[in-house]
Amino acid sequence: MSQSPARSYPYQQVAAKIIEKIRAGKLPPDQKLPTIREMADEYGITTATVQRVIRALTDGGYAETVPGVGVFVSKVLPDAEPTPPATVEQLAAELFTLRRSVEELAERLERVESRTFDGT
Repeated sequence: MSQSPARSYPYQQVAAKIIEKIRAGKLPPDQKLPTIREMADEYGITTATVQRVIRALTDGGYAETVPGVGVFVSKVLPDAEPTPPATVEQLAAELFTLRRSVEELAERLERVESRTFDGT
């Protein structure tokens, strides 16, 4: 969920809340989630929105649906989103490395092109 909760759809907001509970251990692996009706009542949303929440959780790897039984927290959770570099210095170092790589590639390409056109 890359959008901030205030700017996202209701199903995204609810899914983010449930993911927080899963990550915090409040909903452990293999625990059955509430029914669609219970979730609709708990979060004040429609059952159609709850179905979108469940789809987002299953698509994201946080829940598994067992037909006729219910929805359960996944046994294996997806890795947390990668964390960006913490400091401006780290970003600057990465940028410097990338810039140098591009310069080296441009030099190599120039050498190859000059050989092709020179006939060497």
